[in-house]
Amino acid sequence: MTDRRWRLTAIWLIIALTPFFATCALTNNETGAIYGYVRDSQTQQIMVGVVVECEAAWVETGTDGSYYLDGITEGWRSIHAEATGYGDYSDAVSVSGQTRYDIEMDVAVGVSHVFGVVSRPGQGPIEGALVDLDGRTKTTGADGSYEFWNVPRDSETLTVTLDGYRSYTTPLYLDEDDEEIDVTLLLLGSVTLDAIADATVRQDIPDTPLGMWPTLDLFYSPSWHFRFLVCFDLTVLPTTAVAEACTLHLTNTWDASGEDAIPTLVARNTETWEEMEVTWGNAPFIEGASYATTLFTPPVYDIEVTGFVDDWLSGYAVNHGLTIDTSEDPTATRFSFASREHEETEWRPKLVVHYAY
Repeated sequence: MTDRRWRLTAIWLIIALTPFFATCALTNNETGAIYGYVRDSQTQQIMVGVVVECEAAWVETGTDGSYYLDGITEGWRSIHAEATGYGDYSDAVSVSGQTRYDIEMDVAVGVSHVFGVVSRPGQGPIEGALVDLDGRTKTTGADGSYEFWNVPRDSETLTVTLDGYRSYTTPLYLDEDDEEIDVTLLLLGSVTLDAIADATVRQDIPDTPLGMWPTLDLFYSPSWHFRFLVCFDLTVLPTTAVAEACTLHLTNTWDASGEDAIPTLVARNTETWEEMEVTWGNAPFIEGASYATTLFTPPVYDIEVTGFVDDWLSGYAVNHGLTIDTSEDPTATRFSFASREHEETEWRPKLVVHYAY
């Protein structure tokens, strides 16, 4: 009987104490603390007066930028920080005992409403242009308009493109709530022009005009020096044209020239000259001489002249054509390009002009 009573008593105690132990297991949570410093993410300067919060505890950073939050339940906890002029900060931190956690805050970036109209000079709005603002895109409507809302003010670039037009790109400096950026697109065009005058001039026969020759000679050795002049009429281009890429296209007729281009000097003529009268002795003065980019794919010899054409189109310089020369070389290769008098019309000098207007 006695044994039975003890067994019943033991069972009763177990049943009675089970809730007590379970409650202790649930409520006996350890606490720790979070501490650290708050800095500006860009300048790394300490930040004073930042409100740092975790669970129900909060504190402001002191004059040294530090904070300390005590009584934080251990485990993963959310931490928040707020400061005037900065974006709100949130993160998760694993709390265990005394846990150091430094915070870096980013300056708050405002937003702007960016809008505008894409048009072509003298032609009005352009529909269907693609406007790209740092990866966000819009297509202009029938009135040429576009707009972007909530554009971060640290956005960098606006680009507008449309087939057949020169692309437009501009850096962004956003500091207003409403930013109007109107864009002008220029139509692309191209034309191939024939020379209206060309002539070789030679140092060894300084008074002899060679404008009737079928070749334009380029050669400079210790004994010989040949160079040539060439001119094209640009008035066929629109008055608003802007040079994009311009190439002087020549055809070599000298079989012994080799397969490599030679250093090619290009200069602007500053005076008028007559094709059938110009000589080495009376050739016009030149300016802006520089070595040009060339490409020789026999027999075609291309010379890049975009800068010179752009100067003429912009009105910076008067178009009196170009003088093409080379530097002295004891082992110089001679080139004889077909002139506009050459019997093979397709070999004659061409100026290929890609432009926007």
